[in-house]
Amino acid sequence: MLFSDDFEDGDLAGWVLANAGLTVQKDVSHGTWAARQTSNKAGDNTFATRTIPGGARFDLVAEFDYKVVSASTAVSLAKLIVPPSGTPLCLNMKRDGTLVLWNGVTQTSADAGVALAKGDWHHIKIQVTVNGDASDVKVWADANLLGALSGTTSLGTSPIGALQLGNGTPGRTYDVVFDDVVVSAP
Repeated sequence: MLFSDDFEDGDLAGWVLANAGLTVQKDVSHGTWAARQTSNKAGDNTFATRTIPGGARFDLVAEFDYKVVSASTAVSLAKLIVPPSGTPLCLNMKRDGTLVLWNGVTQTSADAGVALAKGDWHHIKIQVTVNGDASDVKVWADANLLGALSGTTSLGTSPIGALQLGNGTPGRTYDVVFDDVVVSAP
């Protein structure tokens, strides 16, 4: 394991916050505390970033639980970021709950084709191997491999250096809770 955060310390220590829209509160998947991103007005973005301990990695697994309390727009759940360019691999959620994977290298997206229920906790697992045009991405939701979001793609040749949790795009309205974040080597 490279790092984990179940937010049980009651704060966001170790994360670099974008603004006060991401907080720790008591609507949880497990334990007592979880992180919550809320934006009720246009212009807000709510995310926190954590650098991968020990340096950037070509192979990485990121997992987390999330629950959509409400969302009247699309919302970004998580990004795997390649420094220094900041090129992301983003897991987004459409307004209806459908997961979408955005590849910042190829400027393309893939749609899972099925919506996950709002108001329920879901577990996400993203496994990435960066290897140029032969890079591999696998995405699971609630232990089910999402074939439409998984496969060979181009992710460039730079390793992943950070995980961003939450929404970095302004002008969206949402309320999403995160818990049990784990980043590990496969």
